[in-house]
Amino acid sequence: MKKMLVVCLLFVSSNYAHSEYLYGITGNMAGVGHTWGMSNIGPSNNRGLRVNGVYYQYTPIKETEDGMLVHIRNERVGSIGEYIFSETDDWSGLPGGIPITKGFTVDNLPIELWGDGSISVEGIGSVVDANVVYSYKYNNDCLTPLSDPSCPGYMDAVLAMADDYDATGYNPLDDENITSTLEEQAEADEIEEEKEQEDSGELERALSGVDGSILASNIIAQDLLMTAMTRSIAIDSYYKKTLAGGEYKEKVVLIGGELLDNSKAARVTLAQQLLHTEMVSMQYNQR
Repeated sequence: MKKMLVVCLLFVSSNYAHSEYLYGITGNMAGVGHTWGMSNIGPSNNRGLRVNGVYYQYTPIKETEDGMLVHIRNERVGSIGEYIFSETDDWSGLPGGIPITKGFTVDNLPIELWGDGSISVEGIGSVVDANVVYSYKYNNDCLTPLSDPSCPGYMDAVLAMADDYDATGYNPLDDENITSTLEEQAEADEIEEEKEQEDSGELERALSGVDGSILASNIIAQDLLMTAMTRSIAIDSYYKKTLAGGEYKEKVVLIGGELLDNSKAARVTLAQQLLHTEMVSMQYNQR
């Protein structure tokens, strides 16, 4: 009974699994300092969270003649000295006190690649009112483990649910929701099979039509070829040939005027006939 429960629960949950993305934006990651971690982005237990944008704003404090570079960066996880995001603003020769705002889209990079972020100054000066924000998207399936078979803890949740149902004597085949889902799936499978058969029949008809067209084309081509060959030969020249003198005279003469019978040939022919008759009779006698 428990095995049946587990099978039914796996089937139903797999049919309701989905992969819709939700979108979000962080708060100010530089609000409590000019370095920050990325582990707290998005909801907990999220699956497939990807960063798709970086936006920042700050105000430089400096003298116009001073050289100053401002770096906004995120380290790349697993690579020393490399950055998954890096942007540098050169304020050398420019006055301070003017806020700057920039935004960048990134190619939906997995959160697992994003290391610690920072905003740092190289040269003479500083930054105030720093604001760094990330936009992201994530898959909502794993907010509960039963949402998708690939979620962490999925099988444990299924087994726990099966234990609960088994303890109450629950029969999944008596559940209208489950039976309805099973019927819908069977109907969908049947429609898909009919569609495949229909497509296969159309393909066969199309191929048969192609074969018929090829055969007809071959017959027409052969007829045209024979016609061309016939026309290329001057057959009329043979029909128009005439004999010299207008007739063909027989030159064979029968000496004596009488054609005698060959008695020896008659005897040989008779003997052969008798032998043939005897051989045929022997075959029937054996049967």
